[in-house]
Amino acid sequence: MRNFTTSPIGKRTSVVSLGVIVGLTVAGCGVERAQQYTSVSSVTTSSSSPSATLPGPASSEGSPLPSPPEKTPEPTIGSVLQVTNGKRIPMPLDPYLPSMEELRNLSLARDAAANSCMRAIGFTDWEDGIVRSWDETSFNEYDYFDYLDPATAADKGYPRPEVAPEIARLSKVRPKHGPSKEQMAAYDGRDPRTKSGHTVPAGGCAGEAKAKIYGDTAELPVDSRALAVDSRISAMGDSRVRQAVSAWKTCMSRNGLRYESPVVPRHDVRWASRNASTPADAEEKRVAGIDATCQKEVNLTGVYKTVRIAYEELIVAKNKEKLAAAQQTTQKWTANASAVLAKNGE
Repeated sequence: MRNFTTSPIGKRTSVVSLGVIVGLTVAGCGVERAQQYTSVSSVTTSSSSPSATLPGPASSEGSPLPSPPEKTPEPTIGSVLQVTNGKRIPMPLDPYLPSMEELRNLSLARDAAANSCMRAIGFTDWEDGIVRSWDETSFNEYDYFDYLDPATAADKGYPRPEVAPEIARLSKVRPKHGPSKEQMAAYDGRDPRTKSGHTVPAGGCAGEAKAKIYGDTAELPVDSRALAVDSRISAMGDSRVRQAVSAWKTCMSRNGLRYESPVVPRHDVRWASRNASTPADAEEKRVAGIDATCQKEVNLTGVYKTVRIAYEELIVAKNKEKLAAAQQTTQKWTANASAVLAKNGE
């Protein structure tokens, strides 16, 4: 199968870098998810997933963590947060991060504009969903360590994110067929004209859709969500977090469980594919309950969040002007996306 890139911006992943970690799904290819890290200007090239001049490593879903950001001295921290509930902890980069709804709209608008273009150049049998720039997991917020309540974990297992209603609805739309070679040549701009004589826009329908959303500014001075990922990676490598992880491992071992990192248990192959509507089995509940108890015992989330905040403060101080400029640009993009969706009745 050939993979086709769509999706703007992005560098390293969390679950969503600003360009959204989304790959282009092509109906009928037998593989529903093709995810890599690309960048804005690579939208019409033949690789797969989200982000072109904010370079990022090509990497399939499930591969190791991306390379760490440039090493900086460990920042000084004050009192360590004591996290005892799931209330969200504000982070220094929060004011600069586009919301999940805005990121969804960017992808949905690009799809809508490309679909309209394909039908306008004569492909009247082109259906919504033949090519998509997202899948159901593309817009999930994620951090390495969020508070896991021991009682809830023991009762229900690891939490699973709910899919946004609009994404759930659109995910159920199944086109009757995949794209033909001629259609994909028009979609990505490899042929200037269709066999029926219609002119294909420069860059294909994918390129035209991109231009409608991003205009003349298809790059950002800095990617706020990529920087947030940098802060997570830096915090994970920090000696104070490593010490807390070591204490967690000791606690887990006392309870007969051996995992190398607190990131791993919730992704155990025995239950990683379970969705939110499927109850956890007894073993997942047992492991999740022990895991949550050990995390709380060593205040893992509190240590991690405290350290991550310190790294984000450094990042914001270093990039404040670029972050402000990027914020203005993404606001223009989201406004354009809203206009496209309104025009297409979505």
